Amino acid sequence: DANNTAGSILSDFGESGTGVLLQHDVIFWLGDLNYRINLDVPQVLQLIEQKNWEELRKYDQLNQVRRQGNSNIQGFEEAQITFAPTYKLSASDPSYQMDEEGGIKRTPSWTDRILWRIKPDSNGAFGFRVCTYRRHEVYTSDHRPVSAVFELTIPESIASRANKRTLALNGASPNVVLTQYERERIITDSIVINREVQIREEVMTKPQIELEPTTLSFGILKLAEQSWLSVIVTNVGNTNAAVEIHPENSGSWLRIPSDSEIESEEARRGTRIRSSRNNRTGSGGDFDYEKYSRSDAGAANSNILNLRPKEKVEVVFVACFDSLASKETAELVENLLTHKEKDVESIVRFRIRNGGELFLVVSANLLPTALGVSLNLLSRLPVSMSEFASSLSTRLSESSPVISPIPPEVFVLVDSMWQMVRYYQQSKRSNLLGFIAALFGARTRLHDPSSRKQFDSQVDSVMKHVVDQRKPLDPRSADIFGDDPSRVDPFAVWCAFLTFLRFCRNGVLPSSLVKDGMDCIMACGSIHSLSNLFNSVQRDLYSQGPSAKNVAANPKIDWLRQQAREIIVKSQSAQYNTMIYTSAFMNRIFELAALSNPQGRALAAVDDPMIQDALLALASALFHSYSMPSLPPKEADQYKVLLLKSILLESSNY
Repeated sequence: DANNTAGSILSDFGESGTGVLLQHDVIFWLGDLNYRINLDVPQVLQLIEQKNWEELRKYDQLNQVRRQGNSNIQGFEEAQITFAPTYKLSASDPSYQMDEEGGIKRTPSWTDRILWRIKPDSNGAFGFRVCTYRRHEVYTSDHRPVSAVFELTIPESIASRANKRTLALNGASPNVVLTQYERERIITDSIVINREVQIREEVMTKPQIELEPTTLSFGILKLAEQSWLSVIVTNVGNTNAAVEIHPENSGSWLRIPSDSEIESEEARRGTRIRSSRNNRTGSGGDFDYEKYSRSDAGAANSNILNLRPKEKVEVVFVACFDSLASKETAELVENLLTHKEKDVESIVRFRIRNGGELFLVVSANLLPTALGVSLNLLSRLPVSMSEFASSLSTRLSESSPVISPIPPEVFVLVDSMWQMVRYYQQSKRSNLLGFIAALFGARTRLHDPSSRKQFDSQVDSVMKHVVDQRKPLDPRSADIFGDDPSRVDPFAVWCAFLTFLRFCRNGVLPSSLVKDGMDCIMACGSIHSLSNLFNSVQRDLYSQGPSAKNVAANPKIDWLRQQAREIIVKSQSAQYNTMIYTSAFMNRIFELAALSNPQGRALAAVDDPMIQDALLALASALFHSYSMPSLPPKEADQYKVLLLKSILLESSNY
């Protein structure tokens, strides 16, 4: 077991006193010591959820054998553990590794430890303090690395003893009488000195770099928010240094942007990201960032820097948890949110060709939000995301029971918009069509950075107080009549709804089903003829009001409606219910718009550019998971709108 292994390690180095290991004044022992926790998995997981480290430490094998007075590790100390067990976790997300049956594969344990031992006869001569002892969220294996920082003060007596050995080692004082232990230390010191000579020679001939700082923390980031930080790389050696930069296991949340991206971001924010316009200093003059920070065929997935002696370069990193960037990042985002692990770390490796390596630890926190979580999981979440993030007991998985057929986040957003429409109707004002146009952005002006910033803050407020708290917006707090800009713009609620649909993991409809729908639409004829046909049918439907459910039969329309029905029923229940609920809301809004149209039934809402823009925005949000690279973007958007219209027509029967 782990304890016998520890004993054999110490014995190999001379625990009896004949060797030199335990004769050292201070020993640091670190690694995978393989000690486990003697507790059932459900109990361990519960204590981890509660962050009850004190109780969990009672069942840790290493602490148990130390309390029992086991001689193998007596004298070794450890700082108090205040972090979750570091084994056995998934290599790609924060969860503990599951077996094929869905259970935890190994009991979570603190296998990775850092111990120290101060020689017993030192009589407290050493000043020793533990500064930090922590776990790092680096997704490279089924272990999470740990680190510790210590402060050690060496007493004067030890320094004098070292000077005595140095005199004897140099042959300058032949009358010095040495103990057996000191003679052994002289042999060891001679080896060390020879190695130091080699190191000095290597310093003169091998390239060396320094990083400032050695850690980067991006702090708390919202989903899809970009944050920019930089690190200074300095060639402190005497030769040219070719440095490969490798972000390890960061997925797409951390990357090195191009020079043009940096300049674009600096122009957008009006401030500099890099400390100077020429971000390369020293003897090399101007730095061609595009040339030197490039993909290199000799080092896949890396960036290359070429630095002359004493030269510095500022390397910029951008962090962004964008669940739309890749499936890998989408999975990471959902796991971070549903497992309540807001911290994520990545190691950036700076490999010096013909030299060594340096490592930059990069960390970021993800702000808890419902964005990025699948509709299926949200329908199983018994509390709001705000409550869930702070709860110690609530857990969430695909096997959790369904709490609501429609994810509450969808319901509160749609209900907020509907209550605003109802509030306007009850005001007895005559321009309902004008308010519906305002809901879809007709009166919102975002022509300058100030108005854009104010509007974005309103959308963020809706996400925070409506979506993440599952509380519908009080229509009295909205700028219903367009006369109080201090209130919430109705368009901000619509934009929050589109943002939520766009970022939910796996989409409202999976890409495979969207593809089936697109294939059906494209097989039915040209965009122009289909658009006219749909508009004609919807004009009749909406302008006759909600009682007109039986539109004149058209074989092509009937076939498309049937295909739409087959597509949406194949989706998961939460996706299906979201699609039907959203479609019902849109159909009702369009009916009200048509009936309030001052030009009468001959011109229904479907002909209005405002309605067309709303349909395009909704189709883009609903079907974002499917791309049509073979078509021009505008044509692809038109096909998505036609698919949405097919679903709206079909859902009018529900």
